[in-house]
Amino acid sequence: MTTSTTAIRTRNTRPTNALLLMALRSLRARPATQLAAGLVLLIGSALLTALAALLETGLAASGKDRTLLIMLPAILGGWSLLIVTFGVVSTVSLVVRQRERETALLRTIAASPRQVQILTLVEVIATALPAALAGLVPGVLLGRLLLSRLSAAHAVKSVSALDDGWLTVTVGAGVALTAAVAGAMLAGRRAGQVPPVAALSASAGVDTAGKALTRAKVVTGGVITLLGLGTGMSTLAQENGPLLSSTAGPAGVAVAVGLALLAPAAATAGGGGLARSRSVVMRLAGRTLKTRARQQGSLIAPLTLLIGVGSGTLAMQRIEDSQPATDGPHLATVNYLIVLAIVGFAVVAASNTLVAATRARGHDFKLLVLTGATRRQILAVVGTEALITTVIAAILGGVATAVTVLPFSVVRTGTLIPAQAGPLFVLLVAVALAITILASVPTAVRQIRATATQ
Repeated sequence: MTTSTTAIRTRNTRPTNALLLMALRSLRARPATQLAAGLVLLIGSALLTALAALLETGLAASGKDRTLLIMLPAILGGWSLLIVTFGVVSTVSLVVRQRERETALLRTIAASPRQVQILTLVEVIATALPAALAGLVPGVLLGRLLLSRLSAAHAVKSVSALDDGWLTVTVGAGVALTAAVAGAMLAGRRAGQVPPVAALSASAGVDTAGKALTRAKVVTGGVITLLGLGTGMSTLAQENGPLLSSTAGPAGVAVAVGLALLAPAAATAGGGGLARSRSVVMRLAGRTLKTRARQQGSLIAPLTLLIGVGSGTLAMQRIEDSQPATDGPHLATVNYLIVLAIVGFAVVAASNTLVAATRARGHDFKLLVLTGATRRQILAVVGTEALITTVIAAILGGVATAVTVLPFSVVRTGTLIPAQAGPLFVLLVAVALAITILASVPTAVRQIRATATQ
């Protein structure tokens, strides 16, 4: 191999075949990381498949059954589509960012940006394709369960079998795979543009990814947040009918996604405040939040979705349960199953993100050990970071919850703050904190032990 060529070659191997071999070897070297990313894709594919199957069944039905089976997955599917797409793209981008050391080595041996992008894309497709296809089976089973619950509640009377044809497969596996490829292309493009010298710094543990919050993210996050706020306000103009949730639900999801995109700015602000603390642990945690705002934003984002979407949609359903004159109580089981699937997806995505991000901080822990920090102090810093990350996610998720619940409650019950919202919000925040602690602290312990043996 020479540095005068831009093609990656091995002996008696064409450049394209060499890239494929490198991708397969990289997959074998990181089975845990690829499995975690594949699990996120599988759950996302299953959730979309179930809703697509209900929609396809509704398109083939007639009368009131047709209306319900089209309306229900259309409303819930819109939320799920946005959440799954955002979660898959974020997960894939994080996995690619964890490979900065490999990118460094490739760039220093004259790998071209295009070759890095192709290598990234091949690796992601090799993980995403089987995971997306594997999600079809549990997705169809979930769709059958949802249809049976609708029949048991007498909401659907003339349809007894699920119609799972080409639309189900296309939406279920196709959307998840498309989101993964989009995330790979975006992350691969950034990785391919890293200069070789900067990439060498990345291999030493220095963040070279650039700005924590790019202009594109600011514009996209701001626009999505404003659209969500506008949609939430439009709920106040809706009639008190079965379609009230069609604006309240998407409004909260849009605000949660928009604020999740702006999470690095929140991490920077929170870190700046902690950095002025008198406590050494608080100062270290604050500096980490501030200097690694981009990475912390990746941690805050899924937690924001978990808290905002989970508490908002569950509170809406609890309000519906208290109104027997509506159709809400009859659809409660279906809505709870869908929300449970969405929350489960967010939990897996958040856990995967936290474990991967903490595992990548081995260099930081090594420096702290070399400067005299004890294991207890390092774990205290990690625990403080987890607490502050959850607090920031709770604030952002609380805004999304308010956009969903408050207008919905005013129209449905005539009260501004429903009694059902508070306990559910606290419960989801506690779940988010538990996930953050359990995913980051044990991983940090393993990284510190590995550092001590080096």
